[in-house]
Amino acid sequence: WEIKANSFITSLGKMAGHDPNLFVGYKPYSQNPKDYFVPDNELPPLVHSGFNPSFIVTVSHEKGSGDTSEFEITYGRN
Repeated sequence: WEIKANSFITSLGKMAGHDPNLFVGYKPYSQNPKDYFVPDNELPPLVHSGFNPSFIVTVSHEKGSGDTSEFEITYGRN
């Protein structure tokens, strides 16, 4: 795509695209992994609307579960 998002405007102000806290939420004692990330309505408008040449994936499972899963990931441009 040859498009780079160098910075984003967030509720905390302007943040670099490589800032490790860019999409980090602030519920440190939550047991729910999704609470580690900011809610969708707080994402920068370009990210919230689906524009991002990169992607972020989080995979979690129930603690102590012995289940396994197979994933097939396809990355393309719509």
